[in-house]
Amino acid sequence: WYEAGTDVSFTGSSGNTIYAALGMQGEGISKNGIAKSVDGGLNWNMLPLPAGTDPRAYSVYADPGNANRVL
Repeated sequence: WYEAGTDVSFTGSSGNTIYAALGMQGEGISKNGIAKSVDGGLNWNMLPLPAGTDPRAYSVYADPGNANRVL
């Protein structure tokens, strides 16, 4: 699935949790925001963004001590 990934961050005890920033401009783009995989990238889910947030994400940082915390 290609929607212009711009950055990734790995976390979790085995590094299998991955966050990907997706930010592409244009009509028909459906995957802007932050995606999360907990199985090393085999499956992905889009994370909900806070209200008023620009959905085009250009960078992502995962807390190495908490795999559920991302900036």
